[in-house]
Amino acid sequence: AGYLLGQARLVETLQAVRQPWGVNVLACAALAACAGDREAPRRLAEEVARAREDLAAALAELPRVRVWPSAANFLLVRVPDGPAVRTALLERGIAVRRADTFPGLGPGHLRVAVRGPAENEVLLETLREVLR
Repeated sequence: AGYLLGQARLVETLQAVRQPWGVNVLACAALAACAGDREAPRRLAEEVARAREDLAAALAELPRVRVWPSAANFLLVRVPDGPAVRTALLERGIAVRRADTFPGLGPGHLRVAVRGPAENEVLLETLREVLR
């Protein structure tokens, strides 16, 4: 699907050799699958919002951890010795993004993805261990 802008002669030439159907069967199947459940995106957004709120509240209870409010599927946190915490998490199979690459943030800032409840709990348990 799409459109073409061009010189009239070029468009006429392309029109003469184009397929009679502008969308193939795979594209039609993908469209049907995407258009099927119109409530799914809303439900998913609500689940992510709940998970984000729960994770933010739990992170805020950890000692020496600051959490900023977020409307996205990640949280900005500041921890003591961010590089060491990030390395310790990575050694335990948990990846968080360093955030000191963003203007105004320092080495203690990390970007934490909001995942499902079980994965968020693993992150929290591991952070508790690492921050001891």
